[in-house]
Amino acid sequence: MASSNTGVSVPTWVVVSAGAASAPFTATIASGVTGTVTLTGTFNGISKSTGFQIASNSSGVTVSVSPGSTTINTNHTQQFKATVSGTTNSAVTWTVAGAGCSGGSCGTISSTGLYTAPPSVPSALNATVKATSQSDSTRYASANIQIAATYYIAPAAAGGSDANDGLSTNTPWRSPKHSVNCGDLIVAAPGAYDAQYFNVGSWGTVTCPAGNNVAWLQCAQFDACRISTNSMSAGMWIDRSFWGVQGWEVTTQKGGTEPTCFVVAPNWNTPVEVHHVILANNVANGCQSGGFSSANHPGMMVGVDYLTIVGNIAYNTTQGQGECFTGISVYAPIKSDSLPGTHIYLAGNFAWDNWDPDRCAGGPATDGEGMMFDELDASNQGLPTPYAGQVVADNNILIANGGPGLQVDHNNAGSGPWATVYTRHNTMWGNNHDLTLTWWGHGELLFGTVTNTHSLYDLGVTNLATGGGGHPVTGFTVLDSPGTTNSISNGWAYSASGTSAQALNSPGFSFASNTILGQAPLLANKVVPGVPSCGGYSNVTGCMATVIANFTPTNSAAKAYGYQKPSSTPVSDSLFPQWLCSVNNFPAGLVTMGCAK
Repeated sequence: MASSNTGVSVPTWVVVSAGAASAPFTATIASGVTGTVTLTGTFNGISKSTGFQIASNSSGVTVSVSPGSTTINTNHTQQFKATVSGTTNSAVTWTVAGAGCSGGSCGTISSTGLYTAPPSVPSALNATVKATSQSDSTRYASANIQIAATYYIAPAAAGGSDANDGLSTNTPWRSPKHSVNCGDLIVAAPGAYDAQYFNVGSWGTVTCPAGNNVAWLQCAQFDACRISTNSMSAGMWIDRSFWGVQGWEVTTQKGGTEPTCFVVAPNWNTPVEVHHVILANNVANGCQSGGFSSANHPGMMVGVDYLTIVGNIAYNTTQGQGECFTGISVYAPIKSDSLPGTHIYLAGNFAWDNWDPDRCAGGPATDGEGMMFDELDASNQGLPTPYAGQVVADNNILIANGGPGLQVDHNNAGSGPWATVYTRHNTMWGNNHDLTLTWWGHGELLFGTVTNTHSLYDLGVTNLATGGGGHPVTGFTVLDSPGTTNSISNGWAYSASGTSAQALNSPGFSFASNTILGQAPLLANKVVPGVPSCGGYSNVTGCMATVIANFTPTNSAAKAYGYQKPSSTPVSDSLFPQWLCSVNNFPAGLVTMGCAK
């Protein structure tokens, strides 16, 4: 920390807790000091400044501005709000300036606080918006703006070329294989895209010194950027860190390969750890080898960490026969650091009809889950160290899949430490339809061979009495998970056949007394959706409004369990990944942001 005024002293350093975006500190103002002061904080070569005026405040007027700091892309807008107290005159005068810009190159701000970023990034990357009280011109507050670039992508048929500069819709890129910075936005024109330009080796380096943001590849219109392939390893394979993808739909067909729709994994040829990746507001519609998948490099301690998969659709994504697949799967992640808090976060997703009894050539079918944390302990990978980060599956709707709706599998092999897993507010209904699955673990929610795994406010409802092998289908099943480190509490499980929950080969485990078993939640209208058709909607949550309504309990006692509609008001949530709180252009309406302090 540094102060521009010697009469104002600040700490030389401030500790920001892991996962937090800010920390309080105290500035000491010497007696008699007046005038302008700027406080600057620097971390990893990035500086943020805020300024204020020191004066005798005989008027009692104070001003505050929100947001206090933000990232805005070129040619985009941000509404600022000023709050004035100590006077009946709440009017302010808005101005904008910057050390590396002047005039319009800093952007412009209206009399109502609507800021418009300039068409190009200024040399210093930053500008400062100031709101000055009209009742006392010595009283003001300011907000720091980081200005990030906006680029454009289009299919080759629409002029997309990586020889272009990407700076306008007239000169768009063809692929994201360009060096960009965290906070940058690449806007994709609606259209049909070639998978080869979004596959392994096709993603540029993202410079992100603070490690708490991404560069977005965003379709200009939700669900209007399409990829379909039968020849690539995936429709979209992200093998670089600090990327986010939103608004895309991918379909794959069986051909020379069995492509996954969306993959996050290292490049097999030049493997490096992949971390801080967001897949949000996308549709996987008909896939061979899973809808949304992450994986490590086979046999190496190189994989994926800080993965966020929120507000997506995974439909009919397990058609391939060479392997066994899942709608949304996190497979054998590898930690990239030892920071606390949630590293892997699957929330607000919808997965249904992910099963195919003809898959898995050469052996009995397995998998077909709606969502799965698989091999967290790398027990079948031959790796020396289990994944020990925190992972969360929160507020998903998982229905009519071949295997369990949500499964946490293999999290207790070796000597640990092991991952801490939370499943919370997930709705699971009508799963375990693949009768070739003859194992014991027929639960809407299945914990299998785990430790440190916890369920809170999950809702599991069956529509089958028995699954493959004649074994009962339950709302909750705990299998091969001895000990007391696992828990299912404040949950609701129901099976009309009478076996609502079971613990098998799990000595020391018991369902918490506040878990409701055997009472019907009375879901409103248990109808399995068809092929997703999201044209005309602004996001996945809007497209799934009927599904949400159909699977909402009508039993008033059950309404607090399972999926909860996202709120636009942030809450304080210890399970929410706090690094997401500093991500600009994060799509609204998919999850309740847990950033409130």
